[in-house]
Amino acid sequence: MSEIDRNLKGPGNHFRGRLLATLIASAIVASLMMTMLIAPAPSEDNPPAPNVPARISYTTHAPININQDSGFTFSNSSTGIGTGSGTESDPYVISGWEIDAAGGGYAIVIQGSNVFFRITGCYLHGATNPSSGNGIWLNNVRNGTLIDNSCSGNECGIDVEYSSNITIVNCTCTNNNYFGIFLKSSFNNIIAGNDCSGNKNGLDLGYQCENNTISGNNCSFNTWDGITLAGSGNDTAFDNDCFENSQSGIHIYRVDYGETLFNNSCIKNGWNGICVDGSSSNDIIGNDCLGNWMSGILLEYYFEPCNSNVLLNNNCSNLNENGISLSPFCNYSIISNNHCDDNKIFGFYINASSYNTIENNTCNNKDRYQEDVGMLIYQDSRYNNISNNFFANNTLQGIHISTSTVTNNRIWNNTFYHNNGAVDIYDPDHVQAVDHGINNWWNTSGTPHGYGNWWSDWRAPDDNWDGIVDNPYNISGTAGANDSYPQTIPGTPIPEPPILILAGIMVLAFVMIGMTRRKL
Repeated sequence: MSEIDRNLKGPGNHFRGRLLATLIASAIVASLMMTMLIAPAPSEDNPPAPNVPARISYTTHAPININQDSGFTFSNSSTGIGTGSGTESDPYVISGWEIDAAGGGYAIVIQGSNVFFRITGCYLHGATNPSSGNGIWLNNVRNGTLIDNSCSGNECGIDVEYSSNITIVNCTCTNNNYFGIFLKSSFNNIIAGNDCSGNKNGLDLGYQCENNTISGNNCSFNTWDGITLAGSGNDTAFDNDCFENSQSGIHIYRVDYGETLFNNSCIKNGWNGICVDGSSSNDIIGNDCLGNWMSGILLEYYFEPCNSNVLLNNNCSNLNENGISLSPFCNYSIISNNHCDDNKIFGFYINASSYNTIENNTCNNKDRYQEDVGMLIYQDSRYNNISNNFFANNTLQGIHISTSTVTNNRIWNNTFYHNNGAVDIYDPDHVQAVDHGINNWWNTSGTPHGYGNWWSDWRAPDDNWDGIVDNPYNISGTAGANDSYPQTIPGTPIPEPPILILAGIMVLAFVMIGMTRRKL
């Protein structure tokens, strides 16, 4: 047996072998954990399938028409009422019916009532009259609860007009010719946990709807929008899934008072994740707007300006066009802490929009083959404050100011890392920003100095150790602009690629092996 063979079988080498195996296994586990941390959420590529209602045994019934409170007391053959007295503790109950409207205007209609009632566990279909076909139509009523109903194959699944204190929960409103659920001139209603997929519009709040709560609904695969909010405003929509609609996931259209959207998933839609048309004072917070064909979030003028919106903590990445777009006359908004990474054209597109605060966002082309420009600032955009953003690895510039009508914007304390092919050594052919505007400031003023931006290719010299590079950073473009006070330390940490973390673990493993060998 050779010397090598004998050494390999010694007790010390057996221990070292086990140690090496343990360290390598630890490195692999750490790598997998990092992969899990950076991997997209399952919902990004695998939207949940539409809810499929369980098969229920129904009893057939003729269409039901109840008019005013007294209409509830007629015979079961006309009202379908099984139990109840119309009080809050003992509502009238319509339950377990299958109603085929046979091409007519409704399966169940209730009008002009204030008593408490419940419609539950019914299968309502065939209301296909083009002008008035509804599985359930509530008109000028209060205090109704609709739960676990299937309203499919109608012109509209559920239609609620001039009504309040209506609760719609766990209903299946799929494959209707127009709306899954539609509200008009209705307020203080709850719409939760419904399936509104495969319609023309999934869930639509129309004219003069206020103070409604929309949560946990599946509004996917519709040929228009998943959710449309076109009423007066003050509605709240959260935790809704709006996947693969042909137009937008959520569409806010000319509301008067603003809407609140948070924690919605608006993924892989044909137009935008969230579209805000001619609507001001909306709060759009913590939504996932991934993989849409156009923009993650679009603010645009539509007969009225789109002002004073708050966009906070949204993920607008992996899009076919732009992460966040501001079209003309979108002013005075706060856009903060959003991720606009790996989009195919721009992270941000700012067009003829002014007086906005854009801060603490990321435009990071992590995959290094998509995002052309981190932020494009286009014509007539003025007095925007752009600070503390992270522009990294974009194919072209981190920021590109494109026309002479872009003026008086202040750009400071941003981190520019390896954009436009720049590396750690300055190359005038790979400058990380372009300015064709007039009087745009790439730093603040101050005493003894102002603060500019951090540029990965311009970090020295700093002979007086004041944190400011001694020479300005020249910006490309006709403006002849420069950053007079480039910083030596980035305002945003530069993320390390996972492969480097794994390599560091492996190096540490071999160092420990060497130390163990010396001890043995």
